[in-house]
This record gives sequence, C-alpha cells and structure tokens, in this order.
Amino acid sequence: MPVTAPAGRRAAWLALVTPNTAPRKLVTRSELAERRTRWGGRPDGLTPAGDGLGRTLGKTRRSAVHRRLLTAFWGTVLSTCASCASCDEVPPDPDHALADAVERARDAVAPWRGEEVLLHATEIEDPSGHALDRAREALDRAARREGVAHVVVYGGSHTAADLYTGVVRHGLQEGFGDLGHGFVMPVPPFESYWQAGVRVMPSEGWASVEPSLKHMEPDTYGIAGMAFDAEGPAIAELETDDTSASRIEVLFLAQPGGGTLRITIDGWASEVSTASERVLASSATLGTFDGAHHVAIESLGDGPVRLYGVALDREGTGVVLDQLGLAGAKARHQLLWDEGVWSALLTSRHPDLVIVSYGNNETDDHHLTDAEHVAHFEQMLTRLRAHVPEASCLVLGPADRLLPDAEGALSTPPLLVLLRTAQREIALAQGCAFFDVMGWQGGPGSMRRLRSADPPLAREDMIHFTELGYRRLGAALTDALLDALARPSATEETLSRAAEAP
Repeated sequence: MPVTAPAGRRAAWLALVTPNTAPRKLVTRSELAERRTRWGGRPDGLTPAGDGLGRTLGKTRRSAVHRRLLTAFWGTVLSTCASCASCDEVPPDPDHALADAVERARDAVAPWRGEEVLLHATEIEDPSGHALDRAREALDRAARREGVAHVVVYGGSHTAADLYTGVVRHGLQEGFGDLGHGFVMPVPPFESYWQAGVRVMPSEGWASVEPSLKHMEPDTYGIAGMAFDAEGPAIAELETDDTSASRIEVLFLAQPGGGTLRITIDGWASEVSTASERVLASSATLGTFDGAHHVAIESLGDGPVRLYGVALDREGTGVVLDQLGLAGAKARHQLLWDEGVWSALLTSRHPDLVIVSYGNNETDDHHLTDAEHVAHFEQMLTRLRAHVPEASCLVLGPADRLLPDAEGALSTPPLLVLLRTAQREIALAQGCAFFDVMGWQGGPGSMRRLRSADPPLAREDMIHFTELGYRRLGAALTDALLDALARPSATEETLSRAAEAP
C-alpha cells in the first residue's frame, strides 16, 4: 500500500503551503528489473567496508576485473568533466572573493525580495560578535574555492515545505558554489511533500515512525526525527529535476538481523546489508557522474530495515543546505531522538551553521506549562550545541500565529509572545545568533495584515505563509545572513584596533 499522509491538521497545513507539481511518469518495478538485467552494475565499483557511517556498497553482479574497469572509466570521466568545467573559469581574486560571492548571492534572491511596506528589514542579532564565526570562515573558504560550507536547518512545517530554505539554498549556492540539494527523505512523510529541485515519488511498503501523540518514547528516529521501517519488500524512488549530484549517500540504521537494501542509480544496482552486531547509525555512499539521476531504494524483505534519508551531494567547493524540518515538529521532540544515532548522523554531515526554528506548534500543547515549554527549548539547544560545538548557531524566533481567544476573537497566543522573548534570551546566552521572524512580519497580530496584502502573504489558517510569503522570508533571511557576513567578526575588530593603536 502507498504511504499516505495521516489525516488531520498537520497534513492539511502542508497541503496549503507546498506548490503544485505536475504529474510525472514513474519508473515501475518491471522497468527497474529490466534495467538491472540489462546493466546490472554500479558506477564506481566500490568495495565493501565495515559497519558504520561511510561504508561503501558491496554485492554486485560484476566481476572484480569489470569493477576495476568501471572505476577507472568513471574516474576518467569525472576528472575530465571537472577539468573541462574549470577551464573557462577565472580564479577568484582572494582579496575580493567574499565580497563578490555576497553580491552574487544578493542578486540571486532579488526576485523574491519584495517591497511590501508590511515587512520590516530585520538584522541578525549577535551581541557577542562570535556566533557566526564558523559560518563566516566556511563561506569565505567556499568563496575562494578552497572548501565547503554546510548548513543544516531544523524546524516545523514552516521549514518542512523547503520554500524559505529553498531560497536560502539557491542564494548561497549561486554566490558561493553549488554542492547539490543535500538531505531529502526518499519516502514522502506527508502527501504534498516537496523539495526544491528534487521529485520524491509515491512509495510502497514503508511505515513512518516519528514522535507523536501515539509514540512519545525515545527511539532511533535518525537525523531529522523521522524514520521509515520496512518489514517486507518495499521501494522508495526519487529523481533530481533542477539539481545535480555526483555523490549519493543513503542513511539507515544498522541493527541485528537487519535486512538488505538494494540501491539503484540510473539502472545500476548495488546491495548493502543493514545487519550489524549492535544498533548504530550507518550509511552507504555511491559516487557517480555529476548530473541528474533517478534513485530507487528497495528493501528486499529478508529482514527489518530502517531508512532515514538520502543526501544528494556534489564534489568540489561551495555550499550544501540540509533541510531537516518536519510538519508538527516541536523542540521537545528532539529530546526523544536517540542521542547516539542522531549525533553520529548529524556530525557526519560536518555542519558549519545550524539553524533551528521552533515555537508555533508548542501553542497546541495546552497540557504543558509555559515554563516547561521554555525549558524544553533550552534543553534542546543545549544538547544540539554539545554535539556540534564548533558549528555556528542561529535561532529563528517563532512566526506570528492567530488563534481564537476566550471571546472568540483571533489574536496572538500569549505563549507565542513569551517564547519569542525566551528564545532570544536563551539563544544569546548560549552563544547563538537570533533572527526575529515575528519582528520581520511586523509583530504580534501581523498575520492578519499579511493575509490582507495584495497578493496575500499569509494563508487563511493564519498560521502559515503563502508560497510568496515564504519566498519573501527566505530572501530576508539570506540578506540578513549576508549582512552579518559582511560585518567583521569581534576577533577581526579586535585585531584591527590593535593594529591601529600607536
């Protein structure tokens, strides 16, 4: 049976904020089987490695000699393509590389910037002057084509639609280099799941597992807080539309008695066992040519399989942004994610900037006190900082939301105003920067004004933005990040003053 979105408000919210996509012909099981019969191999001929993250794929029908020939062939193709791609490029001027990259990024988000007087220019708050040091250094290296800048974003349905995050990704990659889409769930977690540049097909045989009212126990939910289980045969498929990838990594749980995954890329199939003596985070990586791909992930039904997602990356220098948002997600949900598995997967992505956006869904939890909500956010951020202490940290304050008050009139819940203030204080106290989304909107009650705008920037539910509203938010956040990058860090200012001193 296909996996469909659960009934209820969460699915409806995402249906409102995700854009429509045209139907596309799916690759059937028989077509995949025919491809495997015809080609039956993999692009890179990788050999098996041990359990754990970074394992490569084994069990192919090719002979050892044929595998070596394939490896040599694809290595030659990739190196030739890379050489040709760089032949006409002018090396960046080291003295102006960052400024030039910032300007390109600004130009890339200009179509979504807008001039509505209802929206307010908002800066990123960083009193310490150090909250974004790691991100600034990584993006500076990327601008000079000397390194990678990796961004990960956690949040609820505002984030899960990949609309504002898609704008940020586009802007940074146009300015600093495109290293692919990054993380994507190969099984749609809800009916209208959409990712910029990637098409996720309907799946068969997978059951989603995430924190919910019916499942609030700690579990190995993975890097994004949602896992997909298969007890029998199952298949998940995706393809890149407007993005390229040359390194495809499948994230899963290694466990005792684990079954076999078959990973097929453009008809080239490889198999990997998820069996392990103990439970741990694991992954399998395939290198291929840089371009568009069709990816199919099958559970062969010989044991339980838990799948987390796929990273669609590219080799080289530049920016990759992993969107890890979930509809209905709350800060306290992260505290239920098995710490060992989640941390291993997150740290394997080597994030330079971690962005978190929670608060709106907390207003539905009337059984918790305001103090408990604040404590949950603080505990979540503390744990996150402990596992990626070197990464820069940015907290996006909650957006406005209108709910009926005691008299039935729509107003901003007092809890949301409290969380806006508390999250700012917690973020700055823990060395993170803060971006005030509600302030950008115009403060409490602003959803009503955004709904009345022409064209509307807020949905009728008074919770979510329209697609245009999310694009506006993405442009505003990108501009704020670029402004922060353009400002010298506290360390640079100190050194500058020292150099000027008599």
